[in-house]
Amino acid sequence: MPLTIFAIIAVFTSCLGLFGLLTYIAETKTKEIGIRRTLGATIMDVISMLSKEFLVLAAAAIVIALPLSYYLLTAIIVEAYAYHISLNRRIFGLAALVTLLPTILTVSGKAFKAARANPVKAIKTE
Repeated sequence: MPLTIFAIIAVFTSCLGLFGLLTYIAETKTKEIGIRRTLGATIMDVISMLSKEFLVLAAAAIVIALPLSYYLLTAIIVEAYAYHISLNRRIFGLAALVTLLPTILTVSGKAFKAARANPVKAIKTE
């Protein structure tokens, strides 16, 4: 139970960091978003523009972490004990889902808010 609580706190903290980083990027790209929206970009275009790099980074982290964690779990933890267990692929799929789902929800929520902002106010700021 305490491990679950700490895992939830870690995921929440990482989502806060991701939210802060996306807020900063959306703030610095306010003019670009306003110009794109004025020239006819849809909200989905702006959301995909803002969230693409975060999702690529999360996918790269999964691609690096899953084989490494599988190797470490089999070589160090599972083989070191007298009673062996088999590692199920669902565990690694769940880990990937727990990584991607909060990332998608956090990034798409903030990107949607930035995309819905009035483009005229963004362009008139200077």
